[in-house]
Amino acid sequence: EEEDRSRNIMLFGLDEEKSEHLSNKVDELFVGEKPSFVASRVGKISGSNRLLAKVTLTCNGSVNQILAKAKRLRTVVKFKSVFLSPDRSPDERTQHRNLVLELKQRISELPDKKHYIRDGHIVTTEKPKT
Repeated sequence: EEEDRSRNIMLFGLDEEKSEHLSNKVDELFVGEKPSFVASRVGKISGSNRLLAKVTLTCNGSVNQILAKAKRLRTVVKFKSVFLSPDRSPDERTQHRNLVLELKQRISELPDKKHYIRDGHIVTTEKPKT
């Protein structure tokens, strides 16, 4: 049975401790949002102290709101290295990885333009003049 990925958010770079309360950490991440969720670590323990965390929310609308506010995490020192991403299938991950590689190539070829990914496509615009 295929899992409904639209209600999931993947957290990368969230520090892990032996006696951690993952729900409390995730609550801190969702500043201003108070959705109901279930959080768990995913993957096998290796030398790294950062396992991927998967958060399943009750509503996929909350996922979109949280992902839209994710860039604000960079301003919080504690979560500066934490990144949020929608839960993607293996095919979607491959597609996104290829888009990112193409984006990096365009940035190196046309550094005077602004490039970003929107709706599965790379968009190129003029950089705003400052």
